[in-house]
Amino acid sequence: MVIIEDESSSSNRHRRLVVRGTDRLSTLPQHMLTEILSHLSTIDAARVSFSSKIWMTTWRLLPNLVFDYSQFPAMVNKAHSFLRFIDWTIAHHDESDVKIFELQLGPTTYCEVSIKYQWVEFAIQHNVQKLVLHGRVCGTQNLVDSIFSCRSLVKLELFVDELVFSWPETIQLPNLKKLKLKFLLLPEIITNQDLFSNFPALEKLSMFFCNFAFFNVLSISSSRLTEFMIGSPNELSQTIVKLSRELFGTSYITTGRWLIQYLSMVPDLPRQLAFVTYNYLLMLNVNLWPVARHVKTLMLLVSKCPNLSVLSINFVRHKEELLIGEFGI
Repeated sequence: MVIIEDESSSSNRHRRLVVRGTDRLSTLPQHMLTEILSHLSTIDAARVSFSSKIWMTTWRLLPNLVFDYSQFPAMVNKAHSFLRFIDWTIAHHDESDVKIFELQLGPTTYCEVSIKYQWVEFAIQHNVQKLVLHGRVCGTQNLVDSIFSCRSLVKLELFVDELVFSWPETIQLPNLKKLKLKFLLLPEIITNQDLFSNFPALEKLSMFFCNFAFFNVLSISSSRLTEFMIGSPNELSQTIVKLSRELFGTSYITTGRWLIQYLSMVPDLPRQLAFVTYNYLLMLNVNLWPVARHVKTLMLLVSKCPNLSVLSINFVRHKEELLIGEFGI
C-alpha cells in the first residue's frame, strides 16, 4: 500500500511517500521477473512458481528450459517422475518463444528416459534458437525432418546414441551457425551428398564418434565456416575426407591424424599449394605420426598460414596402418 502524506513547515511544504506492506516484486515489470527466474534451474524455477501467482505466471514465460536428468532429485521411480515433469512443464508453458531447449538424458547407461518427438516439436513450434539433445531417441525420421525445417535455429547439438541419421531431402536452416554431432550413424543412402553445403550461415562444425563406415568420400564445404573439428579417426579408417578450398578460409581447425596424412599423399603438394595462402587460419590442432613425410607436410602447411597464432601438435606413438586414397584440395 502506498500513501502520500502532506507535511507543513514554516519554510516549505512538501509531500512524503510512505510505503507500507508493499509486495515490491509485484511492482517489477514482467521482463525483469522473467530474468530473475531464468537464473534458476528449470526444476528450481518450478518450485518457486508455487509460492505465488506472480511467479506462476512468470514461470509459464520462461525462455530457457533445461531438463537435466543428472540434476533431478533422487527418488523412487525417478525416470517416470522426470518424464512427467517434462510433460507437465511443456503443457503449462504459454505461447511465448523458447530461446534454449535442452534435454540432457545421459549417460544412457543409467538414464531410462528417451527423447520424445513431442518435446522436440514443442521447442520447434516455439521458435527455439538453441536446441540440445543428449540421450537416446525412438522414431528418428519425424524427429530429423522437424529439426531440419526449424528456421529459428542458431545452435544445434545432437549427441544421440543409436540414431541412424537420415539426411532429409529438404533443409531449411537459414540461421544455423553452430552444429555439433556425436554418436550418429550416417547411412549409405546419403554417402554421395555434400552434407553441409545447404547450411548458408554455418560457422562452426564439430563431429565426434560419428560412424562414417559407408562413406567412400565425406565431402565438407561451407563458405562461412570459421571452426571445424572432427574426432574419432577409427570411424574414418576407410573414408577419404575431402575439404573444399573454402574450408581453409576458417580461423580454427581441429582434426585427427587424417589431415596431415592425406595431405602427405597428395601428388606434388608444393606445386598445388604454390599460389595458396590461408590468411584466416589462426589456430590449428593436428595429430600426426613422427615421420619425416608428415613433419614436412605440416611445415609446408604452416608456411601457407601467415597469421597462424596457435599450433598444437599431438604425436601418435604407435604406427598404425596408413589410410589409402586420394585427397583433393
